Amino acid sequence: MSLHTHPPQPFAFHGRGKDYFKIWIVSLALTIATLGIYAAWAKVKTRRYFYQCTELDGKRFEYHAKPVAILKGNLLVMAVVASYALGGALFPALGALVFVIVLALLPVFVVLGLRFHLAHCSYANLRFAFTGTVKSAYASLGKAILIALATGLAVLTTLGFSGFMGALINAQEPGLLSIALGFMVLFVATVTVLTAFTRGLRLFIFNHVQYGSASLNTQVSFERFNRVALITYFVGGLLAAVIMAAGVIASTHALDASFRDLQQALPASNLDDKQHLDTPSESPVDPTWEEPGQARPQMGFSPLVMTLYLFVFLFYFLIFAVLAYLKTAINNLLWNNTELEGGHRFSSQAKPLRATWIHISNWVLIILTLGLYLPFARIRAIRYRIKNMAFKPAGSIDHIVQTQQAKQKAYGDSMGDTLGLDLGL
Repeated sequence: MSLHTHPPQPFAFHGRGKDYFKIWIVSLALTIATLGIYAAWAKVKTRRYFYQCTELDGKRFEYHAKPVAILKGNLLVMAVVASYALGGALFPALGALVFVIVLALLPVFVVLGLRFHLAHCSYANLRFAFTGTVKSAYASLGKAILIALATGLAVLTTLGFSGFMGALINAQEPGLLSIALGFMVLFVATVTVLTAFTRGLRLFIFNHVQYGSASLNTQVSFERFNRVALITYFVGGLLAAVIMAAGVIASTHALDASFRDLQQALPASNLDDKQHLDTPSESPVDPTWEEPGQARPQMGFSPLVMTLYLFVFLFYFLIFAVLAYLKTAINNLLWNNTELEGGHRFSSQAKPLRATWIHISNWVLIILTLGLYLPFARIRAIRYRIKNMAFKPAGSIDHIVQTQQAKQKAYGDSMGDTLGLDLGL
C-alpha cells in the first residue's frame, strides 16, 4: 500500500519491556564475560530490536549492520582511550594532547558515525544515507565557534562597562546592580553559545539525511531555537535558585541542631568558660581524655549530611529534567519544520512536561531497582516519543528509489557512542 495524501500516518512502537529485558540482561552478562568484546553484538541486537519494533503504514524499520565491523571500531576506540589514560598517567602533557586531538576531530567522528549508522538503516526496502562531508561539518560547527567567540567578547565588554569586572579585579565588592547585570549577561551568553552549538549540530545532521534518493530539509531560525532554550533555562534557573535557597536554610537548621546536640552531650565542667578564664595558667584539658565509664561525645552531623545529600540529588534531578524538557522541545521544533523531498512533512507532538516526568520517574525507578529497570525505562521513553510522531504524505512516495552507497566503516559510530553523542534520528 502506497502513502497518499490522506490523514497523517502515525508511527507505532511495539517494543515491550520484558522482551527487551531479556536481550539486555543476556547482552550485559556476555559483555562482562568477554571483557567487552560482545558489546558489538549487543549493540547490533539492541538497535535491530528497536528498529523492528517501529512501524509506519504497516511496514517496519530494519537495521543491517554487522557486529564485526562495529567490533573493529570498538577496538580502535579502546586504543584511543588507552592512549589517553596511559599518556595522562605517565606524561600529563601527552594525555592533554590526545584529548585536544579527539575534540578537534569531533566533526570527523560525527560524519563517520552518521554515515555508518544511517547506511545500515532501511524502511520499505529503501536504505537511508548521510551525505554530509567532513568539510561541511567543520564549516557548520565553525559558525557556532564564531558565535561563541563573538558572544564572549560581548560579555566581557558589557561586564566591563557595568563595573562588575573592575570590582573583581580590584578586589572590591561589586554593587547589587552590577551583580544582577553580570549574572543576567552570563546567563544569556551561556544559553546563546549552547544554542548555537546545538542548532549547528542538529541542523547539520537533519539537512544531510537522505532516504533513498530523497533528502530531508529542515529550516529553523536561530531566534526560535534560542527562544526555546532561554525559556527552558530561565525556568530551570529559577527552580535551581529555589532548591539552593531551601538547601541553605535546611542545612543551617540541621547545623544548629547538630551543635545543640553536641553541647548537650558535653559535660557541664567542660563548658564553664568563666572558670577557664579565671585560671589561665591551668593546663588545657587533653582532648583525648574521657571520664571513667563515659563515652566520648560524637559530633553527630548525620542530619546535616543527609540534608546536603538530599538537595544534591534534587539539584541533580533538576539538571536532567531541564535537559529532558529541552530535548523534547527541540525535537518537536525540528521535526515540525522538516520536509522530505516531494512535499512530505513530519509531525511531533510530544509534551515536554510529560516527557520530563517520564524521564525523572524512570531514573527514580532505576535507582530503586539498582539498575534493573533500565531496559523498561528505555522502552517507556522511546514509546512515548515515537507514538507522538506522524508522517504527513503529500502524495505517493513511489518515486523515491534506492541510490548506490559506498561501504561504510564503524569507527565514527563507536567513537560517537564513547563520547555520548546521540547521533541517531
